[in-house]
Amino acid sequence: MDSLRKGTVPRLFGLSIILAASLFLQVPTAQAITTVIDFENIYAWPSPAWSPIPNNYDGHTWNQNSWWLTDYWAPTAVLGNVGMYNVRQQALSVNFNHLVNLDSVYLTPVFGPLDIIVEGWNEGNLLYSLTVMASNTQANLFTFGYAGIDTVGFRSSTPGFFVVDNLTITNPEPSSLILLGTGLVGFGLWRRTKKSN
Repeated sequence: MDSLRKGTVPRLFGLSIILAASLFLQVPTAQAITTVIDFENIYAWPSPAWSPIPNNYDGHTWNQNSWWLTDYWAPTAVLGNVGMYNVRQQALSVNFNHLVNLDSVYLTPVFGPLDIIVEGWNEGNLLYSLTVMASNTQANLFTFGYAGIDTVGFRSSTPGFFVVDNLTITNPEPSSLILLGTGLVGFGLWRRTKKSN
């Protein structure tokens, strides 16, 4: 029986290492969840054609300059019927309350060409900043590689109104696999230490 136990512990430890390594190798291929915030479900007829975006809309925190408007006011600026715009020509921001990757967004100047600065923040630290030229009053698609941000901000370099629509973010999912793998390795080490004593 003792020989069985002596052989089992190294096998279990080895198995836990192999399992943890295989899970760790799967992390880069783990599926992330992509979300498109299109603002379509925010409007209910006959409410006003523009209003502040409610705090906690879609589970996120929106600043006081983030308003939604219908296509009645900016027919070519939104992709569906509703978009987000910068009331009072001031900066917009949304805090996702967790880390995300900013993939893409449609930006549209309401009255003519406009430089729009798109910033990515993490815990109050600016990680990314890119100025894009939204050249016409049709929705312009811009793609970004902003990884590991919790807040995205939009502001124009000169005073001007603009619309944000179809904000596409990715929620990374591999942290649970890393946690599981780390736990298995820790368990294996604990068992090995316990048996050697």
